[in-house]
Amino acid sequence: MFQSEDALLRRMAAGDEDALEELVDRWYPRIYAYALRTTGREQDAQDVTQETFLALLRHRKSFVRKNFQSWLFTIAHHKCVDLFRLQGRLAAAPEELERLSDPDSSGQVLDRAALEQALERLPPLQREAAVLHYFHGFTPREIAAMTDSPLSTVRWRLTAARRAMAEMLKEDGYG
Repeated sequence: MFQSEDALLRRMAAGDEDALEELVDRWYPRIYAYALRTTGREQDAQDVTQETFLALLRHRKSFVRKNFQSWLFTIAHHKCVDLFRLQGRLAAAPEELERLSDPDSSGQVLDRAALEQALERLPPLQREAAVLHYFHGFTPREIAAMTDSPLSTVRWRLTAARRAMAEMLKEDGYG
C-alpha cells in the first residue's frame, strides 16, 4: 500500500525503521542522480546522498514544509554546498561568466555523454541550478527557495549555465 511521505515521516518519528527504508528506497535514485550531476564525482555523490538521508533522519521532526520533495532536495543542496566548501570548489569567477556568448540555436541533437561533460565543466553553483531545473523540473522560484538565493540570482545562474554549455558544446563540434 502506497503511503505519502508525510505518513512515512510520522511513522519514522514514532520509531518505525521500515518507514525510513521506504523513503530511502523511494528517493535515493533521484537524490543520488542530483548529487552526481552536481558534484560530478561518484564518491562525492554517494557521500552527499548518505549525508542527505542521515540529515532527514536527524531532522524528521522538524519537517514543516508542504512539499517533501523540495525539503529533501534542499537538504541535498546544503550537503553539496558543504562538500564544495570543504573541497574549496565554490569560487565562481563572475568575470569569466560575463564573457559567455549567446547559446547556439542550431537545434542539433546532442548525445548524452557530451551534455554530461559540458555540465561537469560548469562552476558548481551554475551546475546545481541547471541540474535542478533541467533534470529535476524545479522552477527558478523553487530553486531560489531551496538554495536560499534571490530569484534573480537563480535566473542568472541558469542563463549563464545555458550559455556556457552552449559554448562548450560548440567548441566540441556540436554547434
